[in-house]
Amino acid sequence: MNFLLRVNGMDAPLMRQLGCACGRCQDKRRQANVSVSLYGLDEAGQTAVHILFDIGAGVADSLYDTPYLAGTQARLDWLCLTHWHPDHTLEMNRLLSAHRSVKRRETGQPSGRIPLWCRRATALWLQKEHSFDWQHLLQPHVPDENHPPGTLLAPLPLPADWNITLTPVTTSHYTADLHPDDPTQLVYGCAGFVLETAVCKAVLLWDIDSSNDWLTNPADEREKTAVSTLKKWQGTHSNLNLELGSLNSKAKSAENRLYSGNVKNPKELTDLQDQIAAMGRQRSGLEEQMLEAMIMVEDAEAEAQAATTARSSEEAQWQQAQADYKEEQNTLALRLHHLLGARPKQVEQIDPKLLQDYERIGQRNGGEAVALLKLNMCQGCRITVSANKVKEVVEGKVTHCGGCGRILVAI
Repeated sequence: MNFLLRVNGMDAPLMRQLGCACGRCQDKRRQANVSVSLYGLDEAGQTAVHILFDIGAGVADSLYDTPYLAGTQARLDWLCLTHWHPDHTLEMNRLLSAHRSVKRRETGQPSGRIPLWCRRATALWLQKEHSFDWQHLLQPHVPDENHPPGTLLAPLPLPADWNITLTPVTTSHYTADLHPDDPTQLVYGCAGFVLETAVCKAVLLWDIDSSNDWLTNPADEREKTAVSTLKKWQGTHSNLNLELGSLNSKAKSAENRLYSGNVKNPKELTDLQDQIAAMGRQRSGLEEQMLEAMIMVEDAEAEAQAATTARSSEEAQWQQAQADYKEEQNTLALRLHHLLGARPKQVEQIDPKLLQDYERIGQRNGGEAVALLKLNMCQGCRITVSANKVKEVVEGKVTHCGGCGRILVAI
């Protein structure tokens, strides 16, 4: 099975207010993708798997228009939500209801519920704002956790024959991590997704705020956490040591008084003995806690040292990578210079009509007029190519992709 990712829903990312004339509401150029579809294509190039990530503004229309869901290929196997904000959930009911109608028309039977994965805060919001969908159209999979950003969760229970692993990773996005009925209560509700197949990996993330430093500087974040943990246990050990010293001083004072001979009252003597015994038991407890704290300090010191070493190693690798990229950039610049110099002679040998066609296609496709044909699919737009066109390409004929118009070249 071949997999591809396709962006859905190019619409205004922020809610426009009715009647508002401000720049934000009137500027239609303020657009952002609010969804991605993962398609699994069988050997015939037909859609066999469709996993949808988020369902915000304009997504339904995007899905109605995509060739990967045309005709009998229409399907929705899983819905995964990164968080509950309306710009990522707005068209849920519209799409789910349409999907149910299509399946009922095809089979004559009510369609099954669509498996849904989301985190707790998102689930709470959906139960409140999309209660019909939640109760009748969805099969929720909500992990019982409240982990901070940067935690890998259990992979989704996808069918084994799909040969893909989908692992959620916790993230944070401001108000999306608050309880919908109690904004003072922190309930993590955001996630990204790590997609892995036998040959590639992709990470899907939206709306990442400043609390997600672990994404951009994982080594720095690890070192900060390790140092913070070390300081915490060092402080705990120091406090326990002070408490033990104070207790020993009190116990010694009580013992000196007990054996001084100055205490004559039997009851007072008994009370002193009981106090000394109690302080002895307290001392044993403190010593056990100090031993545990000492072990934790040693472990934290080892982790802090390892984190510092990892950061230093990563910095060295980054510096080496920058040097390698700079060298490659210089090499490519020199090669480009030679190719541009040779281009005029090459152009003279090309049919002017074909050259004009090439330049026109390049202008329309961001400078890329040629696309590889691989597994009967145009690698420029990922559209399946007809058998007749595949035959023409193999025979060396100038053939254009029916989707993007690029000139197809076999490999």
